[in-house]
Amino acid sequence: MGHSSRVLSLALFIAFFAGCGGGGGGAASNPPVPISITSGNAKQVVSETTGAADISVTFGDTGRAIVGIQTIATPHKVRVAQLATEIFLWMRGRNLVTGSAFPAGLTVVLPQQACTVSGTFSGTLTDADNNGLISSGDTFSVTASSCSFEPSTAISGTMSFSNITINGDPAAFGTAWDLAMTVTMSNLQAADASSSSGTLNGELSLTMATTNGLVVTGSVGITSLRSVVDGVSSTISNFTSTYTENANTDAYTITSAGTVNSSALGGSVSFTTQTALSGINISTFVPDAGMMTIIGAGNSRVVLTSVGGGSVQLDVDADGDGQTDSGGVQSGTWTEINAL
Repeated sequence: MGHSSRVLSLALFIAFFAGCGGGGGGAASNPPVPISITSGNAKQVVSETTGAADISVTFGDTGRAIVGIQTIATPHKVRVAQLATEIFLWMRGRNLVTGSAFPAGLTVVLPQQACTVSGTFSGTLTDADNNGLISSGDTFSVTASSCSFEPSTAISGTMSFSNITINGDPAAFGTAWDLAMTVTMSNLQAADASSSSGTLNGELSLTMATTNGLVVTGSVGITSLRSVVDGVSSTISNFTSTYTENANTDAYTITSAGTVNSSALGGSVSFTTQTALSGINISTFVPDAGMMTIIGAGNSRVVLTSVGGGSVQLDVDADGDGQTDSGGVQSGTWTEINAL
């Protein structure tokens, strides 16, 4: 991966993972009723929520309802925020309005565009400064029709961009730049070659900045973001996260907090990172250090500690007395947790 791509990689992999399972599509979200965390379900609870610390926003990974930065090329996944960022940067680099000038602030319909693999998308642009480019103060929307920006994944639906501020050029390696935007998904649908499909509705706010083009800091905020994937519904809410990534070393740190309500869990849990999850190579997401607490009904909880070497330790407190239960310490690996 080139330097200019690596410096953006953490931001590009912001994604919402939603679980798959039985039942018909369009199922309603479960009421946000906390579930009890026990030694029996602790690993599944961790698997369903760990990714939220990773500030990804992708949906469709098999059997989960998590929010994370995991970027392993697993089936049933489409990187929603990666797609959003790619569309934003791709459209920003084009002269979107040609021919005669039009009054600043006028909303115009953009011509249909071909996606990089297959399908098409079209959109609208409100060009606040009448420069024909995506810049600060503009708003635009993109409506996709069986659009593929990566093989085996087709996207349909609408993605809208607002509250845009941008300074500098994120594509210019070694330079200072910053970017902020709000991305709204409206019936954004994805399907892959295995016939897995999902729909996403909601909004997220993204910021990212660098003073040297190497170390990027950023944040993600989500009030509510809901997905239905192969009949399983999930909602991430009250989510906040901050991160850093070094483009030279691939080192990253991530802190986050929020609530996940999933039909795969049968209810909701809340989570927060006490110590930033950190490691090398965000694309594999196997943190070497960090601690996260996941809390359920009656103050039941599981504390996840990344102990290095791909291993984790889970400390379960099923009765909510603030003490690890007798026999409540479990060992595992990130590979095991990610596979559940």
